[in-house]
Amino acid sequence: MAWHALSPVRWLRPAAAAGALAAALAGGGSAGNLAAAEVSSTIPFYMPLISRQVPAPVGFTNESFEDRRWYTDYTHAGNQWPYGWTFHSTEQGETMPFPTKHQDGNIIPAMAGGWGEYVHKLAEQLPFDEQRGQPRGLIIDQWTVYKAFSAAIPQALVLSQVLTGTPGATMEVTGYILGETFDVPWYPHTKLEDDHWVASVQLGAAADTRYYVDMTQRYEVPGNERHWNRFVVAAGVPASGEVLLKIIVQQNWAGRTDFFIDAFHAVQHY
Repeated sequence: MAWHALSPVRWLRPAAAAGALAAALAGGGSAGNLAAAEVSSTIPFYMPLISRQVPAPVGFTNESFEDRRWYTDYTHAGNQWPYGWTFHSTEQGETMPFPTKHQDGNIIPAMAGGWGEYVHKLAEQLPFDEQRGQPRGLIIDQWTVYKAFSAAIPQALVLSQVLTGTPGATMEVTGYILGETFDVPWYPHTKLEDDHWVASVQLGAAADTRYYVDMTQRYEVPGNERHWNRFVVAAGVPASGEVLLKIIVQQNWAGRTDFFIDAFHAVQHY
């Protein structure tokens, strides 16, 4: 908080103020009489000058996946590409965006088994206990959540979009990702690998990246018992006014893992 000195202020001493008021009333209450009787002190008077960052709009399309003008890719099992986003899923045999994973203390390549399944889940498709605002809600904002999953193969999805802002401003993106798996460790292991899956939100050179072991310890939607994670990234807006946003979810092992993505939002501060 900063302090700003205003112009000096004239203050009446209490006794002088009473006398001035009596004189003014006796003289007909004129301002001139009050001024004539004034006995004053001049002191500096300081007021707090409070500054705050004011959010400004960012060019961001379909940030909460509500737009139903998605593209349906019938060559890949009817997968739905969200409107306004660039869609990429790693092909079978290719290295996934996070190129390595752990296995029994060793680091090995993280290869995709092919495309997963990627769809919009609408409120009318969900049971009551998974509606927005319920303790096991799968929708954070409005009426739609985006789901990426596979019941059989390692897979990765990258959604990206170029956001537009004001050069010199700081852009901040927040969004929610939930990861859940039905997998269990193979004997004699007692737990899944820490990087059983990975999720990342990236804005320019900034990244908020989290692994299975971390994400399953968080509850970042108040009142929701599922492990929703709130991701936050911030980056300066360059002279071009454009900043690339990426959302990455990667399932490192065959088995069943579900990701839910919702309620992304962007602001910029000057």
